[in-house]
Amino acid sequence: MFSIRVPDIKFRPDLFLSTGKTLTSAVTAATNGVSPTTYAEFAWAVNKEKIQAQSAFYSYVYVKCDKADADHLNFYFGKAKTQAERNVPFQQFWDTRQYTWPAVLVDLYLTESGIPQYINTGTGVTRVPRILPRYIYKPGVAYNSTVLVKQFLAEVPWSDADLTHDQPVPTDVNGAYIGAPAINFPRCLHGKIKFPEVTPGTVVNGAGLLNPPNGRNPQFQLFPETNFLDWTPFIIEDRQQPVNGLFLREMIEIFPPPPPAKVIA
Repeated sequence: MFSIRVPDIKFRPDLFLSTGKTLTSAVTAATNGVSPTTYAEFAWAVNKEKIQAQSAFYSYVYVKCDKADADHLNFYFGKAKTQAERNVPFQQFWDTRQYTWPAVLVDLYLTESGIPQYINTGTGVTRVPRILPRYIYKPGVAYNSTVLVKQFLAEVPWSDADLTHDQPVPTDVNGAYIGAPAINFPRCLHGKIKFPEVTPGTVVNGAGLLNPPNGRNPQFQLFPETNFLDWTPFIIEDRQQPVNGLFLREMIEIFPPPPPAKVIA
């Protein structure tokens, strides 16, 4: 990027190129579907011979204008890039960031003990299976994690979709209602989990959520898998800000700690 300092007296839009042409920034051009003003077209404000001597910058596009002082204006030009070129970082470096990685339920299954249990139904005692969980669980950990910072520069902003990325969203898994109180894993990453209904009973009409979600089944409870199943690198931050008419984007990818040698089972 570079800027041209022009005396106010030379700022004569009526002298610019041909009839109907206007000074158009890259952002305005992208919004309206037209072409931005290039540096090669800026001869009306700058010595034409000077521009001809700087042919390497012909394709640079106008991005911004501001007041330099009482008698001058600054016109800023940046390199016009394709979408692919905008997504190539001009600089990247390693750093660290504190992050709490969520717990992970690596495995979970149920066994039925040979020793049954008995529950009081109010009118008698009923024998029901004794359910015992078996699981592998990786606890959450706060860790000073390695991050890779990538910086990009472009003449137009990136879209909201470009800056939006999935991040781990843990959910609770609880199986106390099937007689397995040991199944209680708050806010963890996990695969799809299904618990069958093993205790006798009937659904109480008019109680609970009055507009149930699709898929409700009194015969079992289903916990959908979380969007991440384990620790894996992801984009923890991606933002942009205007800098002298251009847009500086900083994307931060975070990497998980080494897995523990042993997990709680």
